[in-house]
Order: sequence, then structure tokens, then C-alpha cells
Amino acid sequence: MTHGQDAARPADAVAELLDAYLVELAGAGTADLDVWAARLARGDARERFRREALAEEFAWRQSRGEPVVLEEYAARLREEADRKAFAEIVRANRLAERALPPQLAPGALLGGRYRIRSLLGRGGMSVVFAAWDQELERDVAIKVFNADARAGSPEEWETIAHGEAAALAQLDHPNVVRVHDIRRDHAQTFIVMDRVSGVDLSRVLEELRRQELEDGADPARRPERLRALVDGVGQNAAHAGERASVDRIDARSWPRTVARILAPVAAGIEVAHGLGQVHRDLKPNNVILRRGADPVVLDFGLSARVRPGAEDSGVLRGTPEYFAPEQARDLRSGSDVRTDVYQLGLVLYEMLSLERAQHREKTEDILRFLARVSLGPKERVEALPRGLPRALRAICARALAANPAARYASAGEMARDLERFAAGLPNVHARTGTAHGTWQRATWLARQPAFAALLLGGLALGGGVWLRGRAQGAEETLFFAPFHFTPFATSPVAIGARQERLVIAEGSRVEILGVEVETATGAWIYGLGVTGNAEGEKGVYPQRPRVLGAREAQSGWALRVEAGSSTPVEIYRFDGQDPEEGVLVIARDERSDAIERWLAALDAEVSASGRKPVPYERALADFERVAKTRVRGVVDPDAAQAERDIFQNLVFKRAASQGASADGRIKWFQQILQVSRGTDGKD
Repeated sequence: MTHGQDAARPADAVAELLDAYLVELAGAGTADLDVWAARLARGDARERFRREALAEEFAWRQSRGEPVVLEEYAARLREEADRKAFAEIVRANRLAERALPPQLAPGALLGGRYRIRSLLGRGGMSVVFAAWDQELERDVAIKVFNADARAGSPEEWETIAHGEAAALAQLDHPNVVRVHDIRRDHAQTFIVMDRVSGVDLSRVLEELRRQELEDGADPARRPERLRALVDGVGQNAAHAGERASVDRIDARSWPRTVARILAPVAAGIEVAHGLGQVHRDLKPNNVILRRGADPVVLDFGLSARVRPGAEDSGVLRGTPEYFAPEQARDLRSGSDVRTDVYQLGLVLYEMLSLERAQHREKTEDILRFLARVSLGPKERVEALPRGLPRALRAICARALAANPAARYASAGEMARDLERFAAGLPNVHARTGTAHGTWQRATWLARQPAFAALLLGGLALGGGVWLRGRAQGAEETLFFAPFHFTPFATSPVAIGARQERLVIAEGSRVEILGVEVETATGAWIYGLGVTGNAEGEKGVYPQRPRVLGAREAQSGWALRVEAGSSTPVEIYRFDGQDPEEGVLVIARDERSDAIERWLAALDAEVSASGRKPVPYERALADFERVAKTRVRGVVDPDAAQAERDIFQNLVFKRAASQGASADGRIKWFQQILQVSRGTDGKD
């Protein structure tokens, strides 16, 4: 079987084989091109490999000072079209070559530690290589900033390089690439990052569009074709140390697949915003899809500190087709979080339509194009296929509002709407009207689906006026969506159900964990802070939950959330000194004397111990004891058993866990996170 038959796509097979060819060339000083080419089936893929391999070999030998002649290399290609393509590749290599010294050839050692393996890509400001970290024995990607092919002074570009590294080093989000190192070597500035296996979103969208236009592929089968592109053999094997991917593909729905892919991208960007960084160059090329179409955001090379109102002293940089109106209008890169929101909207539009919302004609003058961009793509959004769900069209329209004030106020707001759409729930921020929202909720309840990976917790309510449980056909009527908030942030940051880590800013004194509670019937909410110290000891702090942002502290142990509301509830304030922090939230249809007596007893113990937490296991045993006592003078064994069920089923663990008592009278939600400060959070 040929190599081309093993790979998912010819382009991937060529790239994989080219990497291996260059490694052999660098190691042995020679490699038999014909033998390597024969590993591909005859046809376009083999010829593409030959011309790209010859071009890379020519550039490599030239960088070593060997006497190579361009015409002799071109003559090894039979077709004139191949020779022209070869010349174009060499020309592109030479443009980048001005900044790249010989030590960056395959096989070279950079920084005394990183062995260059192959070229991954080039841009106007940097070149990215695959490399091997010899100290930690892992695959990495190295971005080397160009010395000549760049605008501005060396000092300015040094600032950009350090800015990108500093921004990414603080980020610990599963859908944002991790930075490990930044160095200078022989006057070269480079950043060392995770090498993410996968294919960039722009290539995926281009191939999906080609399949439908040229091959007549059925648009309804896009999820199936997407899986073939991202899960292909030999294309997506994880590298050492790479995070496990999450399957984002909904086999029955392209719109839900799009929402499930883009929601974690928006959530990752929101984390960056919380650290004071805007990306400013969000586009499909900067999103890698791993196995299962799990996205990873790359390239914070144009990132800047957040400033209000898109004010920016820097010159215009980025990709014109992905400029926000204020960027095109003011000829500034933009440093407002809503610039990133707009670019997320452009990516959403492109994923839905397989067309760019802002397309520049080949003969169109750049200033004329920017004038069009400054008006926004309202007409294009209105022209989206009517078959698209109304809620998703509303999300796209809000993100792409020409006026920044009319957009989502944060990427986190957009992420939440996308998450809710993927789960079949009404939008919170991009409203579609009460009637449509009710219809969405009814449709979701009728389906009774398993919870998607992006849904941040769903619990069945029961008992009293509530329905009794799923076994009796009960509806889902309560939802917990955990969030992280600082007193200086503009909005809460959603915490995914699979998230296990939380990086907080250096110098921050107060951090808040809470849940947004949405209930169709009303609920009484109780809460505890859960902590783990450096010795691995687990403990709890009783808390008085209150509405986030409320001026007055909650006096009682229970907070009432009214029916039909969506309420952000602050549960736990902490200082970030312990390596594990989390919340335990309990919901009931009516207040519980047993729970409130238990929380009061825990509070007395915490006060007497000098604010030390109550050991976790003892706290659970204490509740069992309290739950067995009389309630208002009457023994209620059913209620006691329901309350004991919580603690008999809870396990202290990271990520989200939820459940309900056997009779559905009481529900709980727990999430524990590893907490670190600043750059200490990276691996």
C-alpha cells in the first residue's frame, strides 16, 4: 500500500512525507528523491511532493553555502507547470531567507536545545518550524521572528515577540496553544510552543467548499466529511505532552457542530481578555482542528493590551479580510475586546456559509475594499441561508454588528450563547424573541439528549411541585453554569464542564467562583467552598450565596432563585493560596432546616479554628448526623434519606460532577479546579 493510500488526504500525505524526507536529508546529507516519491501513488500528489522537496532541498543546500544551480534543479521536473511552481516556491523561500541564517536548516540545533526538523509555515513576520526539545524529549513548534521581512524597528518587533510569549505563558486553556519558552539565539528571537497535531480550519473549509462545488457533495453530510478530514490516518496523531482532544462533531447537525467548535474558541479568547490581551488576528488560518474537530487557537503575534474604545497607537497590521469596521475605518489594529468578537463573528459566518463575509476582489483597490469593510457585512449576514437556525443567525448578526457597542460585550457572552445553542437552549444575549425561545426549550425538553461536552451542567428537579425524576418522564428544569469572576473584570468567565485548571492574575487578592442558575420552577440555593491544600487535605467552607454584584451580603444560608430567571450566583471567594479550589452547590424546591443547621455548625467550627476549613470527610459525616434528626418536631425519613444521598454519592474530584437524590427532591453540582497564579500555571 502506498503512503498516499494510508493518509486521509493527498495534501496531508505530501506534507508528512516531505517532513520525513527533509529529516533524512539533513541527517545524511543526501536522500534519493525518486525513492521517496515512489511512496506516493502516481499523479498530482507525487508531482507536488517532487517540486516541493526539490525547492526545500535547493534552499537548504544554498543556506549551507553549497554551489547549487537553480536551472539544474528545475530540469529534474518534467512538466513546465511543475517547473514554474518550483520557481515560485524557491522565490518565496528566498524572501524569507533574508532573515534566516544557515543554522535554521533541518537538523540544526537552535538555542543549544531545540533540534530543527522541518518547516511548518511562513508568514510576513515569522517562520514556524517543527523541532525536538532534547532536554524534555518532546515535539515542539518554534516561531522565529524575521529580521528583515518585517515592518517597524527591531525593538518594536522584539516587543511583539515578548508580548506574545508573555500573553500565552499566562494562558492555561485547553483550546489555546501553550508557550514553554522565549529566547534569543544568534540575534534571532524565537518562541517555543506546543506542536499541535491537526489541520487548520481554513484548509478544512476550503476542502469542504471544493467538495460541494466540484464534486457535488451533499451539504447535509458536512459533519461526516469533516470527520474524515480531521480524523484521517497518519494526519492527526497526538504529539508528546499534547492535551487530549474533545469530540465536537454532531453527526446530525452542521450548525450545532459549528457552535460546538467555535464556543471553546470564544471561551479561550475570553480567558486571554481576562489576562489583558486581545488577539487582533482571529481567522480560520489561526485555528487548528485536532481529532474530533477540537479547536486550538494559535498566533497571538499581533496581540496587544486591552484598551477601551478600540484606541490603538500602533500601525495597522493583520489580515484585511478579517478586519473589524473600526480597524478599517481608523487604520489601527484595534485593542478593544469587541474587535476580537467581530473576528469571531467572521469565522462563524465562514463556517456556516463556506464563504468569507468580507471578500476582496483581485482587482479591487485596498482602500476601496477597506471602505466596504468599514460598513460591516450586514447584507451578507442577512443573506445567510434561511434554513439556518434562527438562534445561530442571531448570534452571527450580533457578533458582526458594525457598531462595537451593539456587539457582544465580551467573547464570554458569545461563548455562552454558542454553548446554549449547541445544547438546544435559547440565547441569553442575542435574543430571538420570547416565542422562539419557548419553542427552543420545548424542543430540547422533548429530545431529552445526553449533555454535550460544552453544556455546563444540567440537573433534573423533582419533589413537591417539581416533577419526580427521569424514570417517571420528568423534564429538565434546572441548569448550573459555573463561572470565574474577579471584582475588576467586566463579566464572568464561563468554566467548561471538562476544565480542570484555573490560572489567576499575579497580584490578585480576591477570586470568585459561582454558578449561573436557570430554573423554570424556582429553587433555594445553598453553597460551600471546597479546597485542597498542598498536603492533599480536602476541606469545606460554608458559604452564604448571593447574587453576583449585589451590594449587600446575603444574611441567610439559602438564596431564592425565582422561576423563569437566569441568575449569576456568587458562591465562594478565595485568595488563590491553595492549589485546589471549587464549589459545591445544592438546590431544593423548598428550604431545608437540616441543611441550614449543618451549615451553621460548620461555620461555628471554622470560626473556632481560626478560619481553617472543616475536613471534607468529617463534614459529610456531620451532615448525615444532622439529617437524621427531627425536622420541626416530626420525623421525616424520606427527606433525611434524600439529603443523605447527596453526600453518599459525592466524590472529591476535578471537573464537573452533578447528580440528584433517588426521589429527585434535592440536586447538587460540584466542580474542583487546580489553581495557580500567572505563569506558574503552565506545564
